Amino acid sequence: MRRPTGGKAVLHEHELTYSVVAAADHPLFTGDITGTYRVVSACIVEALRRLGLAPEVACEGRSAAGMPLEGYCFAAPSRYELLVGGRKICGSAQVRSGGVFLQHGSLLADMDPARTASVMGVPAGAVSATTTTLREQLGRAVGCGELARLLREAFEDTLGIRLAEGCLSPAEKSLKERLVAEKYGRDRWNLEGKADPGEDAAPAAD
Repeated sequence: MRRPTGGKAVLHEHELTYSVVAAADHPLFTGDITGTYRVVSACIVEALRRLGLAPEVACEGRSAAGMPLEGYCFAAPSRYELLVGGRKICGSAQVRSGGVFLQHGSLLADMDPARTASVMGVPAGAVSATTTTLREQLGRAVGCGELARLLREAFEDTLGIRLAEGCLSPAEKSLKERLVAEKYGRDRWNLEGKADPGEDAAPAAD
């Protein structure tokens, strides 16, 4: 699928996708893009530390393991994305509009390098050299339930908040269905990157 944040390709398999949506001027965040990345990354770092890992926060957009791979998101970390052992384990992207930001990302629980390489059109050895997973680092499987719980607790403790479970309101469900029918379910958006007839979607940086 085409993400509203733009960026490079991600194979959504054996991973947990997180998303954070808030007012851009919310007091928990800093009001600018890099500051928001820093706050959210700190929460994910805490979750990984609770698993016994020592994650590194990328300081600049350099290729993991020094190996650039065109189009593959996990080949090169952007600032405030996360590495373990010099290889990318969590990729994130952010978009802002109307005074609200969306930041979402993918935290790899496991991976089949050969399958990922086939989908991305890159060498399997290069995928293994630039990307790592929780299973590889811990020597065991980490289920989505365990990972979701750790992330929730890390966000709560790092930000000093308590998260409440909820669901979409009837109005939100109606809006979701309309957007899928009119935009996000259409090839014009997913394959061509065009939001509306005659309108080109603006590209976003990874």
